[in-house]
Amino acid sequence: MMTATAAQSSDGLMAAEMTPPPDHAPVRPLATRAETTPSRPGSSGPASADPVSIGSLIRAVALACVLCAVLVACALTLVGRADWWRGFAAATVVTVMATVASVPIIAWSLRVGAQRADLATAAFFVAAAVRAGVSLGAALVAVRAGDYPKAPTLLLVVPYYFALLAAETFVLVRVLWTSTGAAAKPQATSAQDPLTRENHA
Repeated sequence: MMTATAAQSSDGLMAAEMTPPPDHAPVRPLATRAETTPSRPGSSGPASADPVSIGSLIRAVALACVLCAVLVACALTLVGRADWWRGFAAATVVTVMATVASVPIIAWSLRVGAQRADLATAAFFVAAAVRAGVSLGAALVAVRAGDYPKAPTLLLVVPYYFALLAAETFVLVRVLWTSTGAAAKPQATSAQDPLTRENHA
């Protein structure tokens, strides 16, 4: 009897040691918990636009202005009218003023576009409105105060405006597309099952 009781007691102690405590869930590895913990919006993510993006914006805007000026100059050579050349000179100066006013807004949108695409889009439309306002206002001042021809000055501002709009759109869309792809990769990696990653490893 004593031997049987001792055996039962030892079996009970072994079973109690092998049974995990009911109040504690299995602890997952620290590395797995760190990998699968989602990051809070705005706390981590792609960095803001670097100087390379700002340099790309400046180069794209300058190239657009130069190409537009060359094409318009070629067209005016075929027209052969002196008043259109005066309007072309005024439109070029007006475009430089509008570019100086709108490029800083686009540069700011590139900096915040990695985390806040909505702010970048809003800044893009604000820059377009600022550029249109400065172009129209400066052109009217050139016509009234500088006695430049009205029709050539106002008409030649239009191709400059759309050339700058295309250049800024290209740079901003490329930055937003790159930041969106970079943000999607960590999320796709963290969404995988830890057991699946261990099996592949």
